[in-house]
Amino acid sequence: MLNVLMVEDCEDDSILIKRVLEKGGFSPMLFERVDTREEYISALEKHTWDVVIADFSMPNFSGLEAIAILKLKRFDIPFILVSGVIGEETAVEAMRAGAHDYILKNKLTRLIPAIEREIREVKIRREKKHAEEALKEEQKRYRELFENSPVSLWEEDRSLVKDFFNQLNEKGITDFRKYFRDNPSEINEAISRVRVLRTNVTSLRLFEASNFRDLFEKLSGIFESTSNALVTEEMISLAEGCMSFQGEKSITTLQGKKKNIAFQLRVLSGFEKTLGRVLVSFIDLTDRKLMETELLKAKEAAESANRAKDQFLANMTHELRTPLNPVIGFTELLLEMEPTSDQREYLEIIKKRSYDLLAVIDDLLEFSQMESSSSVLKAEIFDLKQLIVDSIQRINPFASAKGLSIEWKMENDVPTKLIGDPVHIKQIINNLLSNAVKFSENGDISIDVTIDSTQKVTRKNFTNLHISVKDKGIGISKEKIDQIFSPFSQVDNSITRKFGGTGLGLAIVRRLVESMNGNITVESEIGVGSTFNIVLGFDLPDSKSFPYLDNKTVQKTSGTDRVLKVLVVEDEPSNRHLAVSLLKKHNHDVHYVEDGKKALECIEAERYDLVLMDIQLPEMDGVAATKRIRELDVINGRHTPIVALTAYASEFDRDRFMKAGMDDFLAKPINRDEFFKVLKNYSSK
Repeated sequence: MLNVLMVEDCEDDSILIKRVLEKGGFSPMLFERVDTREEYISALEKHTWDVVIADFSMPNFSGLEAIAILKLKRFDIPFILVSGVIGEETAVEAMRAGAHDYILKNKLTRLIPAIEREIREVKIRREKKHAEEALKEEQKRYRELFENSPVSLWEEDRSLVKDFFNQLNEKGITDFRKYFRDNPSEINEAISRVRVLRTNVTSLRLFEASNFRDLFEKLSGIFESTSNALVTEEMISLAEGCMSFQGEKSITTLQGKKKNIAFQLRVLSGFEKTLGRVLVSFIDLTDRKLMETELLKAKEAAESANRAKDQFLANMTHELRTPLNPVIGFTELLLEMEPTSDQREYLEIIKKRSYDLLAVIDDLLEFSQMESSSSVLKAEIFDLKQLIVDSIQRINPFASAKGLSIEWKMENDVPTKLIGDPVHIKQIINNLLSNAVKFSENGDISIDVTIDSTQKVTRKNFTNLHISVKDKGIGISKEKIDQIFSPFSQVDNSITRKFGGTGLGLAIVRRLVESMNGNITVESEIGVGSTFNIVLGFDLPDSKSFPYLDNKTVQKTSGTDRVLKVLVVEDEPSNRHLAVSLLKKHNHDVHYVEDGKKALECIEAERYDLVLMDIQLPEMDGVAATKRIRELDVINGRHTPIVALTAYASEFDRDRFMKAGMDDFLAKPINRDEFFKVLKNYSSK
């Protein structure tokens, strides 16, 4: 729809022009005629007009006046003069005044294309104006963001830097990395061509400058501590065509303060070829770096304290186990010498209380290792039957001291060759058996292993096993079952006084079970006993062949197949005396020395079937001595069996000694079943 404002005093001429427009295709159309100045101004305010068509000369109003009013009110409306007779000079005057065209009334056919042309041009002008206004608005927003940004922003012109790169290209230089490495002074040439256009107020705060002039004049001094290598990388990146670069710099502010800043450089869109506009941002990292440093120091301090605690605990358990070893060992030897009934009673008390103390030491050591996250899950093939047998052998002395027996059963369909962490599985079974022994006065303790059918098997070669440990002890009330899994907690103080212990055993079990994504439940009745049920998932190895033991209650091992020539390396007299006594009791040929150096001398002079090596020794410790013995073995073309016999009893220590070259591990106090089992292994070879 075309909106036409007609300035014409002759109504007939106005009607004629309207018909010409309608015939030319402008229909429908808003057409209004005015012939006075007041009507004209009123009409301009009332509608948005596409074109103004005006007669040049009227009694009270002229076309030139109409043009002047349009310009005064800043209306961008095409203005076309239509007149009966108009001279060339008048036409020129009208065009200069602002008319877009003039047409004689006897040539009104030219009116249609003139209007179409002017409408197109107006549209183009308006679109251009709109784009310019949008651009100005965008630039205004950009300036506001730039000025008010909490980040230090710099707008730079690096077109001269680009010219420098182009000049190098023209000289045949394409490997800018090599060129700047061979000509480091050229980096300064590139830097000198950077022109800073502007920055923001945040930059004044960051670089501690009082005004922009001061900042620009002293800019080079601010960055003098910047790494040359980083600046070189920045210039090489631009030379190679990268449009962004980032890194970290060290600066010295105008007030002499050292700061760490992160910076990012980005070539603005549209300037990729010339580098004419580059935006660089700086963020102060000083506080964050300081915080990171403090956190790192705190972390290192915590780790150091943790290591110190672990070392202290290891030393403490070593010092406690060392005197316990002869106490328990000689007590057991005395019990085999047919003491009187009173003597036997006293010796049994000593033995029981010694094992109680050993259990406390073991709980503290295991719990501390879990608290310090030094316990890491492993995935290796192990034999579950053998593991259960080993656990029963370890607990048997505690059980036999109370007249208890331990039985175990495994269903025939249970796969016993599994993939998992045997150390943690053994810890679980050991603690459950120790707990059962502690709270039982009579009856049997049983271990049952079956396939758990309540858990869904989610993948091939995987099984869920149900392991239960049942006792006929004092039992637990239902409302206090959850309490038994809390660290340092027992059901009540009277139990603590009667049975002793740290209250850590079951807390250790639950943490280990949960770390392996298993679950543990308890069924118990006061005065009847308790059953601890554990469900754990295991991957299965492909091969199913493995040597198994029979499902029988484990009996003590006594005797060995042949006489061994054994070297005992032990500096503590009572521990050395115990080891020698146990070996001679079975007629082994025993030699002993007090330190690692003397052990080396003996092994260089003679060959031994077995070496029992303490770890903490004067002159040369057991680990260092083992490494030297292995070097001698390589020279002599043989292998000397070495077994660690030590009060360092954790699994971490065991792994450490095995990695040092030892063949086996025995913890003090000596468990006689394990001790003679190891001897039997070597005497049967």
